[in-house]
Amino acid sequence: MIQPTSHEIANEIRMTRSQYTGAFLIVEGRDDRLFMASFISPSTCTIEVAQGKQNVCDVIEILNEDNFDGVLGLIDADLDRIEGSPKRGQNLVMPECHDLIMMLVSSPALDRVLTEFGSRNKLKTFEENVLEALFERASPVGYLRLHSLREKLNLQFRGLNYSAWISRASFVANTTELIRRVKNLSHRHDLSNPGLANAIAELHKFHYDPCEICNGTDVIEILSIGLRGVLGSKSAGEVGVESLKSFLRLAYSEQHFRSSSLKKDIEKWQSQNPEFQILRSNII
Repeated sequence: MIQPTSHEIANEIRMTRSQYTGAFLIVEGRDDRLFMASFISPSTCTIEVAQGKQNVCDVIEILNEDNFDGVLGLIDADLDRIEGSPKRGQNLVMPECHDLIMMLVSSPALDRVLTEFGSRNKLKTFEENVLEALFERASPVGYLRLHSLREKLNLQFRGLNYSAWISRASFVANTTELIRRVKNLSHRHDLSNPGLANAIAELHKFHYDPCEICNGTDVIEILSIGLRGVLGSKSAGEVGVESLKSFLRLAYSEQHFRSSSLKKDIEKWQSQNPEFQILRSNII
């Protein structure tokens, strides 16, 4: 399926304006749309999926240049805050975590997932805090992503087999195998395994906030492995990544969203654009 370009999305929004006076919320992907759907006012706000962070930024920039009102972009923070990336332009907001999935995982919704899909006995004997354990196992991937970004290595993580480097039986992460798998995916056999391992170890010394360094999808993949092993006795079909993300969204409360900086940033945008409303009035 051919995805529309940022110019095509911007043009579609322009054409829609003649018949629609509400706000547009531009998001990166389907997961973001499903997350925000619970909190927007459907009568005054339409969500548009731009298929990627750069596309969201480009659409907002195009419409800003036209002085087009009533459009807000929502993008993942990714590693921007860690890297001290330049402040984004107007009409863009981001969550307080690495991404929206991390907002879900870091909330009490995770406890609901563990209650629903975990084993009471296994959770009782698990000697670590589950959230901290997920962060610990996901952080090496985050450090590898950060190292790749800084050194322009163009390492690829899409298609990574998490079960190949995290043991379902012991829940132990094998960083050496992680590195080997990422190198294979990236066709970067020229890179040194010890060199990448050392880069991960050096970045670990900075003690970055795990909510910033960890990618939400990495954490969900690792949670799925845990619920099939040391945290529960489910099958892969029962605790697939998409199922877990869906359950986390359903378990995420309005009360938790109300206390988020993302909600406050959207409110600020609404106060600056009083003719447009994105959030439901009972959320505010």
